[in-house]
Amino acid sequence: MRNERLNRSPGWELGLFGYFYQLLSFISRNAVTEEQKVSESGYQLGTTLRYMEANCTKALTIASLSEYARMSESSFRHQFKTATGLAPIDYLIRLRCRRAALSMFHSDHSISEIALESGFSDGNYFARKFKEVTGYSPREFRRHCMEGNVNVAEDWNWLEQPDDKLHANMPK
Repeated sequence: MRNERLNRSPGWELGLFGYFYQLLSFISRNAVTEEQKVSESGYQLGTTLRYMEANCTKALTIASLSEYARMSESSFRHQFKTATGLAPIDYLIRLRCRRAALSMFHSDHSISEIALESGFSDGNYFARKFKEVTGYSPREFRRHCMEGNVNVAEDWNWLEQPDDKLHANMPK
């Protein structure tokens, strides 16, 4: 562009406009707006959430999840908490508790087996976290299932989303 302007050979103005439009085209293709950054990180978080749901029984770490999301650990923690309201590990625990609750409703496996199948390596830790999340011990929850006090079809909303309102929506 500078050479066109300095040389001022015939048609220099048209050449200058051509280069100018090439520059605008390059900028518009390569510039990233704040909205695009947000949507890209939102997409990365969405795929990571789906990955967590599909693999919640596996040993997932902040390092592996942030790598999967293609973010730094601190950025991943911050953006995850902003998007879900929970720390990634708390979200993972709620996913595992939801899986365990569904297993308790549908299977006759022991609570220890269900804890292991749901991704918990320690039965006591599972019982503590399950009570923290649902308001019931695993045994109490299973009893409610057997008595017919829990209907997964009707009460799915509290199992569907691992959020802080789980207690409020839990059947009594």
